[in-house]
Amino acid sequence: MVKETDNLDLGQIAESGQCFRWQQLAPGTYGIPVGKRYLTARQKGRQIQLSCPEEEWEVFWKSYLDWDTDYGWIQQQADKNDPFLQQAIRCGRGIRLLRQDLWEVVASFVISQNNNIPRIKGCIERLCRAWGDWTAADCPAGGFYTFPAPERLAAREREDLAEAGLGYRDRYLLAAARWFQGISDCEKQKLGSRELLAVPGIGIKVASCICLYGLHDLSVCPVDVWVKRIIEEVYQGVRPRWMDSPWAGVYQQYCFVYERFRKGAGARNTPRV
Repeated sequence: MVKETDNLDLGQIAESGQCFRWQQLAPGTYGIPVGKRYLTARQKGRQIQLSCPEEEWEVFWKSYLDWDTDYGWIQQQADKNDPFLQQAIRCGRGIRLLRQDLWEVVASFVISQNNNIPRIKGCIERLCRAWGDWTAADCPAGGFYTFPAPERLAAREREDLAEAGLGYRDRYLLAAARWFQGISDCEKQKLGSRELLAVPGIGIKVASCICLYGLHDLSVCPVDVWVKRIIEEVYQGVRPRWMDSPWAGVYQQYCFVYERFRKGAGARNTPRV
């Protein structure tokens, strides 16, 4: 199945710091495991070839890729008098905010603290191999490991997670799993920073990331080391106006990608959170 769209770049999304299980299979081609589903997506210009049937696209992947949000319109709302933001949009305009599984986002960003993207990916992959379920799929490995359910991790002890290499984060992951399995679906829908900050190991940056990437609140702007650097170096220490807009989270993603581009390839190893 082939779809066409503007303002979507698989490579930019994969490296945007919002998701950690996408795998680059070839130039322009990514394997995307979500729950028990697996998608192979291959991009050439505006065209994206997808391995799923139309029904599965409509039921799941269309929403996951935030297909119906008009990112072109969001870009047009950006301050025309902010040259850095305008350049960032031109650089990162292919980013979309995925509609990810909330638990996976919670766990991933607990793991992300004081960590860089390659290490986060490694930790998560080891966690999946140890505690996820093997699921057969049409992919190079013939299948993949699912992200561990919260109840499966909640029943563990810290020493059980040692092989995942989480370091001090293992106790916070266990706390998050036990908290998450104990709240209702209704409570999950009403989550915000206040509730998240009550969970051991979740500070304001991680809570903001969960609100943006897991709850799809596009007005939330996580302030990580990259955004702090942008505020200091570009805006002379003054909080830019775009950080308080209804689409602050989208603009933050554009600025993150642009700042990494400006700093060069070595920026890959700088922590996101």
